[in-house]
Amino acid sequence: MRALIRRLFIVVTVLWLAAMLVIYSDAGSGIIGLFAFVGGVIALGGAIFVQLLLRLLERRGAGPQWRVSRRTQLVAPIALAAAIAMVGLSGPRSPLFRLRFALSERALETRAKALVATTFQSSAPEWIGWFRVGRIDVHDGQVRFITTPCGVVDACGVVYAPSGPPSRWMEDQFTSLHGAWWHVFEGF
Repeated sequence: MRALIRRLFIVVTVLWLAAMLVIYSDAGSGIIGLFAFVGGVIALGGAIFVQLLLRLLERRGAGPQWRVSRRTQLVAPIALAAAIAMVGLSGPRSPLFRLRFALSERALETRAKALVATTFQSSAPEWIGWFRVGRIDVHDGQVRFITTPCGVVDACGVVYAPSGPPSRWMEDQFTSLHGAWWHVFEGF
């Protein structure tokens, strides 16, 4: 039974960390990502606390002999540290976002060049490269690929603007990625 609990703990922790990897490698993260992060931090913090408590009781001879392997003891702190690092480096600063963008750039550019001569507007979600694009806007020779909510009501994504810095539409903030590519934070 104890071995099953340890394996289940490791599997759930690795799945949570994988979810954090997907969420925090996007152009930004929304409220659902924040809830998933906070819930995981609370659960892992609780698991670390229980492990420490069991070890303390075992040393005093007051509790059952729980033989917790080093691997199991290290899973929660390592996952917690990795998730905190991901959150701290989210958005355009994130090496994970940069990697995901690099893997998707060719597909995004192909789609952007096909759209730049139109006034295409779309809110039908589609996958382009490694990004699930929720909205595409074409305006003044630039193409916006909005990939994720940022915060509660804001949105984030990437902009293809071959003729220079992108134009602001609302409370936009841009970060240059390279060349004609920009990260956009659409504030409302």
